[in-house]
Amino acid sequence: MPRLVAPAVALAVGAVLSLATTGALAQPLGDGSEATDPDDSTTTAVTPATVSAPPDSSPPEPAPMPDTSLVGIKIYGDTLFQAVNHGAVKTTFAAAQLDLFLTADVGKLGFLSEIVFEAHEGNTTVLDVERAQVTYLIDNWLRLRAGRSHTAFGYYNDAYHHGNIFELTTQRPLGVGFEDQGGLLSAHLVGCGADGTFDLGKAGSLRYDAEIGNGRLADVSAVASAKAGKTEKMANVRLRWLTPLDGLAIGINGVYDLVPGKEATQTAPDRPKVVEGIGGIHAYYLEHKVHLLAESFLIHHEAPGQAATNTLGAFAELGYTFGQFTPYVRPEYIRFPRGGDPIFQEPGAFWEGTTSAFDLRFGVRWLASPQLALKLEGERFVRGGGPQEIITTKLAFGF
Repeated sequence: MPRLVAPAVALAVGAVLSLATTGALAQPLGDGSEATDPDDSTTTAVTPATVSAPPDSSPPEPAPMPDTSLVGIKIYGDTLFQAVNHGAVKTTFAAAQLDLFLTADVGKLGFLSEIVFEAHEGNTTVLDVERAQVTYLIDNWLRLRAGRSHTAFGYYNDAYHHGNIFELTTQRPLGVGFEDQGGLLSAHLVGCGADGTFDLGKAGSLRYDAEIGNGRLADVSAVASAKAGKTEKMANVRLRWLTPLDGLAIGINGVYDLVPGKEATQTAPDRPKVVEGIGGIHAYYLEHKVHLLAESFLIHHEAPGQAATNTLGAFAELGYTFGQFTPYVRPEYIRFPRGGDPIFQEPGAFWEGTTSAFDLRFGVRWLASPQLALKLEGERFVRGGGPQEIITTKLAFGF
C-alpha cells in the first residue's frame, strides 16, 4: 500500500489542478485588471468579430476606434509690485490672473481653450472662458475653426494671449487690450473662420485669415458668447506676406461690423446703431535676437444724423536679446476725433473725455528659465491731464 500512496496523491493533485484551470477559463474576467495587454502581439484573443453569428442574429458591431487624444494642460500666471506717483494708492502688490491653458490633438482635429480666473479692481475674482475653439486641418492652404477665439487682427492680438510670460512687456498695448480693459478692437470673436498659407516660391508665402462672428454688443466691453445682440455679423479678413527674408512679415486687415444702439439712461442719451469699419497694417521681424513689431489701425464710425468719426492708434515694440536679458522700449499713441467717438467716449466709458493718449514703456525682461520671466519696467502715461509715471516689477510664470 505505501508504494501506491505517492502515485495516488500525484494523480489527485493533477486532477484538482486540471479542474481548477478549466473552471478559471470558464469564468468571465472581472474588472480587466488581470487581463493580458491587448497590444501584446504574442496573445491571440477571441473577439466577437471572429465568432460566427447565428443566422437570425444581427452582425456584430465594429469595435470603436481607439481614443488616441491626449489633453495637455498648462498653467500661466503672474504676480507684481507697482509704484505710482499719482493716485490714492501709491504702491500695490497684485496677483490678479491665473490661466488654465488646455489643448488636444487627434490627427487633423485640434482643440484649444483658455480658462482664466481674474481679479477685478473690486478684488472680486471671476471665471472667464476666454477661448474655446475647435480646428480641422484640411491642408496647408485650408484650416477650419469654430468657437471663441482671438480675432485675427494685426500681429499682437492673436500672437499673445493671457499668459504674460510670452510678452516682452508687462501689459498689452492699450489699443489691443481686452474688451473689459478699454481695448479699442474686438479682441475676441465668437463664430467661425478659415486660414491657410500659399507658397509663392522665391517670393515667400502668403497667409490669409477670414472669419465671421457675432461682433460687438451694444456694450462694447462685453463679448457675445451666449447670444448675438444683432442679426448682422462681424466680418474680418487679414492678409499677410511672409517675405523671403526669414522672420520678416507684412500684413493688412479689414473689419466690418454693426454696433447695436442703446436706449437712453439717466447719464447718457440714446445711441443709434453705428456702422464700424476698421483698417489696419502691421509688420514684424523676429529673428536673430531682434524683436521688432509695429502696428497701426484706423477705426471709422458712422451713425445716422451724426458726423463720421475716425480714431487712430499705433504702437511699435523694439527689443534685442543679450543672453537671458532683453531690454525693450514701446511707444504708443491714440488719437480720438475732436467731437468724440459715439462708442468709445460715451458717458462712463474708459476713454470718456480723452482727446489723445500717449504711453511710453521701457524696461528689461530676464528669462531666467523657459518657465519663469522677471520684468522691470518704467512707464510714462499721458491722457488728458498731467502725466503719470509707473514702475512695475512683474514675475510671470508658466508650467
